[in-house]
Amino acid sequence: MKRLRVWIFLWVVMLLVPAATVSAQEPLVSDRVRSEMRRDRESFIRGSLPLSTDEEAVFWPLYREYNEDVTYVGDWAVDLYERFVSSYRTLSDEEATELLDEFLALRQEELDTKSRWVARFLDELPAKTVGRFFQLENQMEVLIKAGISDALPLVRVEKTNEFIDPPSNPASRR
Repeated sequence: MKRLRVWIFLWVVMLLVPAATVSAQEPLVSDRVRSEMRRDRESFIRGSLPLSTDEEAVFWPLYREYNEDVTYVGDWAVDLYERFVSSYRTLSDEEATELLDEFLALRQEELDTKSRWVARFLDELPAKTVGRFFQLENQMEVLIKAGISDALPLVRVEKTNEFIDPPSNPASRR
């Protein structure tokens, strides 16, 4: 598992660190890279989720459907990160608000999608198997999100001149 963590972290950093210098026209993550990541993710699941022959016959078709369903959420995230990286140097408050709203909508969609799929998997497989699968998914997602978080630049905030523009005191607004 430790090797996988290091591999995923390096993979994400390789993909996103150059993002700070890419132009808006260059894709952050190519289709080839996404395909390789999906393949490697499936390989990790195969090696970490013990299934009987009967469970395999049920799990893998469901997993592929699940993967197709969650792919658009990943694509949405990549698009959001690309838009942020391409505009973070000149980001206005209005644009920051739009990106934040979209970020929260994206996280909600991830949760809603996962909730639907937990129910579908539970209809077909034992709860412990489903629980382990979603634990594995969560481990990978946490590592990927940590790598993304580390690689993305922070929103630029300009320090105000407190001598000329002192912070207002909420008590003095009465």
